[in-house]
Amino acid sequence: MKISNVAVQALFLLSLSSPFAVGCSDLENAGFESGDFSCWTTSFFTDYYGSAVASVISSDSNFQVPFGSKMAKIGGGCQTNKITRTFTGPITGEAAWDGNESTTYNDSGLVRVIQDGTVLFQASIVQYGSFTNSQWMPFSYSSASGNPYTLEVSSTNAIDCSVTSYVYLDLQEISVSVGGPYVAAVGTATSFVGEVSGCTGCATEWWKFW
Repeated sequence: MKISNVAVQALFLLSLSSPFAVGCSDLENAGFESGDFSCWTTSFFTDYYGSAVASVISSDSNFQVPFGSKMAKIGGGCQTNKITRTFTGPITGEAAWDGNESTTYNDSGLVRVIQDGTVLFQASIVQYGSFTNSQWMPFSYSSASGNPYTLEVSSTNAIDCSVTSYVYLDLQEISVSVGGPYVAAVGTATSFVGEVSGCTGCATEWWKFW
């Protein structure tokens, strides 16, 4: 039986806010290779059962790590869970969606740039269907003005917080020159809302389909 998050928030919410980003270089731990959320600012809430639903992992039954050996897995708690990070230079990454609900419970995930509202990745139960995963979706972003910008990754449970869907994220921790096939033109973002048909090994070899 589904249990409304409104009824249980007061008992089980645990917010962990961590201003880790101070003193980090631009791409330091951008891809979570330290095995934690250091250099990221986190706002995490537990699920109905009091369990943490956001972590850095090295393996998963649904997705292979696209860069390095670690990736973030962020589920929605009894409130929206999110991580944020301020960057100056361009970023390249991939995001994916693991939907664990029916369309009655429209969990959702989002990767966006706060300053200009650019959406780099967006997913929901309604978008992908009940109990359905996406593939890895590559994206990139570079600031037109050259000013710092903030990347926000969020995962939200709808109606209940006893069953959780997840957003997966990984970023490259090396600088990539603007102008290549993967990096968007300055001031724009490249994102992929569709999936590549017959894409075997998309997690690490997506560029072969350009």
